[in-house]
Amino acid sequence: MMNPRNLVGRNGLRMCAAAALFTVSSILAVVAAAEDARTRRLTLWEAVDALAAQVPFSQRNIEATLSLPLRERDVPGNPLSNFFEGAGLRLRDSQLVLNVDLRVRKDDPRFAVLVLDIAGGCVRIADVRARYGTLEITGSPRGHSLEESTWFSSAQRWGELSFGFKERNPDCLAQIVLKATKPA
Repeated sequence: MMNPRNLVGRNGLRMCAAAALFTVSSILAVVAAAEDARTRRLTLWEAVDALAAQVPFSQRNIEATLSLPLRERDVPGNPLSNFFEGAGLRLRDSQLVLNVDLRVRKDDPRFAVLVLDIAGGCVRIADVRARYGTLEITGSPRGHSLEESTWFSSAQRWGELSFGFKERNPDCLAQIVLKATKPA
């Protein structure tokens, strides 16, 4: 025969477990929302647009835009540019920026190149064209490696925006390059 105290104890335990689970999931949701707000997680296209608005590029403005620290990298024998790199940025649309490579000319910092290595969901050339319109093919693989890319570029008021699709996976975006070639 069932003791009513045991029944209350079990139900009470279940209710406590349910309340604890609800509390933990609520805390996790608040933490995730706070992280999104703190890091201002962007979609891929928002990130590209926000970065383009930062021309002329600098370590500080790229770090602020992406909420990602960049460290200076020493490149022996290269007196022309300062090199900065960062890695591991998760975007809001499930895209990942695996690596960020910023190269700023020492003699004129208005000229710089910013390279983003992309992974995550497949972004197709049709998606890029829908966003940026007509694109010109500016580079193509030479047949030496599956790491070579077909490059599609768009002239911008600040320089050139390019999208690379590697031979290894030619249907999906692999790199984005923002090349600041015009003084702001």
